[in-house]
Amino acid sequence: MPQIPFPRTGAPALRALEGAGYSHLQELDGIPMRSVLALHGMDPKAIGALRSAMADHDWASADDDPVVGCTSVRNDATR
Repeated sequence: MPQIPFPRTGAPALRALEGAGYSHLQELDGIPMRSVLALHGMDPKAIGALRSAMADHDWASADDDPVVGCTSVRNDATR
């Protein structure tokens, strides 16, 4: 299986992933997104890019909670 690179995102996020020992996107399959977000340099935009790229390959994080890493949560009940 070819190794899929990380999606385009900020340099701090890429350095955080590489510093944690991840070198390709498929290595994040099954990893809790909360632990990825906890890496210094990760931000909601990077989490969104990772989540989207993983979904393109039918991969998901262990916790697969779409709220993790979001900057805001839309609540239709308040409208």
